[in-house]
Amino acid sequence: MINLELVSEANQRCISISKEIQTYEALQKTYDLYERQSKRRITGCLENCIAIPLVIWLIGSLFVWAYSTMLGIKANIIFWAISTVFIIPIVIFLGKWKQKSLAEKLHRELDNKRLEKEKLKEEIVLMLQESADILAVIPVDYRYPLATETIYRIFLNGRADTMKEAVNLYEEQLHR
Repeated sequence: MINLELVSEANQRCISISKEIQTYEALQKTYDLYERQSKRRITGCLENCIAIPLVIWLIGSLFVWAYSTMLGIKANIIFWAISTVFIIPIVIFLGKWKQKSLAEKLHRELDNKRLEKEKLKEEIVLMLQESADILAVIPVDYRYPLATETIYRIFLNGRADTMKEAVNLYEEQLHR
C-alpha cells in the first residue's frame, strides 16, 4: 500500500523543482540574448564613436575650406594638416575609450546575470538532493508534474493500490 501523503509531497516537490527549472531556462535565454546584444552594442559603439565625429570633422573642414576659398585665404591646407595630425587620433582615442568603458559596464552586468543564474542552478541542485528520498516513491520516468499529479489523483480517488497499478492507469490514460 502506498502512503498518500508521501505521493502528495513528491508531487509538490516535483512541481516546485519544475518551476525552478523553467525559471532557470528563462534566465538562461535572457542571459544569452543579453550577451549577444552586448556584443553588438560594443561593436556599434566604436563605429558610432569614431564615424560621427569624423563626419562632423569632414563637414566642418569643408565649411572652413569653402569660407577660406571665398575670402581667398589658403588656410585650408594648414587646417587639413593640423586636423589630420591631431584631431583624427584624438577622435579614435575617445572612441576606443568610450567603447572600453561601455564594454566594462556590460561585462559587469553580464557577470551579475551569470552569478544570478549560477545561484539558481545551485538552488535547483540542492532541491533535487533534498528531495531525492521523497521523489524515490515515484519511478524515475514519471518525475514530472503532469505524471506526478495524475498518479497522485489516481491514488486519491482510490483507483490504484500500488505504484505499478497507478503507473499503468496513467499510461493508459495518457494514450487514450
